[in-house]
Amino acid sequence: MNRFSAVVLSAAALMLAFGCGGGGSGSGVKEGDKLVVSQALDRERFEASYGELNEKGTDFKIDHTDGDFLPDGIPEGTVLEVVATPKSDAKVIVVKIIKSGDVTGKDELEAKFLPERFRTPDFLFYRISLKMEYLGDKVKKLD
Repeated sequence: MNRFSAVVLSAAALMLAFGCGGGGSGSGVKEGDKLVVSQALDRERFEASYGELNEKGTDFKIDHTDGDFLPDGIPEGTVLEVVATPKSDAKVIVVKIIKSGDVTGKDELEAKFLPERFRTPDFLFYRISLKMEYLGDKVKKLD
């Protein structure tokens, strides 16, 4: 075996052993993880999705999206849930709010955070994209 082949085989073995990047989360957070806001977030953007649910209410078809900044930000102590595992090079963490103060219900949380003009009959859900740099400082992972 020549040197070039040995180098290529060694590189392939390292890639298999350590991964190639782009798949998992280098941030240490994954879908379903809970985060808590440790420092109020003032200007966070959300995206609302609109469309229709199927007859069973288990699947949906998105027709369009809209978004804006949350008018009152996200207060300290708010609990978030990660809705998608970030890729290793991701710049944002996609979350939804699951608790703020004593408010935990989906409809109540949406009424508290999303302006009424976004909560139309065809509204399905919203997502918030937080900067990855917030993790560990303004937002902490709950154990």
